[in-house]
Amino acid sequence: MSISFHWDDSEFKKFQKKLKDISGEHDIPIKDLMTDSFIRQHSKFDTFQALLDASGIKNADEIGNDAFSKFVSTHTTFGSWHELKVAAGREYVTRKLGH
Repeated sequence: MSISFHWDDSEFKKFQKKLKDISGEHDIPIKDLMTDSFIRQHSKFDTFQALLDASGIKNADEIGNDAFSKFVSTHTTFGSWHELKVAAGREYVTRKLGH
């Protein structure tokens, strides 16, 4: 038994374009990376700003320092700031690719 179907490659071409658009190095606004839903899913905070406020971060230069990474480890589902960033990046790519 076999099933016959017609392969329409227009969806594949759209996916290829999306993949090409996100390939390479990009500066992604933090609000696009650390979405409210992502932060809520992985912490007790409703927003990334709320997480920053609770951490005692005074300026953006402090994001990623040892104290902030320890805070992330204690108050999120991630072991470090790096792990949180990587996971947020993966989710961002998934959203951009439409999956």
